[in-house]
Amino acid sequence: MLLLPWRKDRPREASVHNEGSRTTIAWNGATAAIDPDCYNYTEGGVTIITAFGPARCQAAGITVEGGAAEIRLQPDRAAITAHGAPGPRIIGLPGSWVPVHPIAVRGDHYLLDYAGSQPITLKTAVRRGHRRDDQGFR
Repeated sequence: MLLLPWRKDRPREASVHNEGSRTTIAWNGATAAIDPDCYNYTEGGVTIITAFGPARCQAAGITVEGGAAEIRLQPDRAAITAHGAPGPRIIGLPGSWVPVHPIAVRGDHYLLDYAGSQPITLKTAVRRGHRRDDQGFR
């Protein structure tokens, strides 16, 4: 069972689809999907993808595998959060990005070797052709 709350005076158009173990919900221009290994959310120019464990997780041209991690992608920057078990996180991003240490380029993917213990968030990669600043995400 899935509950989709809304204000009584403002019902919204929402659709829910199940495909195997994956549930996709679409409403007001946003889409969220969840399955046993992965969660993703897209609205406008923002996509968030979360891998719960080492299994491959993919949505909107973003991939992550190797362990628990979250990727937040905006048109001009990406943030990566790793947590859970130590080990490498293999990340694929659409387009061309400039990673910063400790993220390394491995072929057509990016590699974050996560040491474990405390979660780490890197507001790092900047899409080629965009100006880099220290503002992070808004």
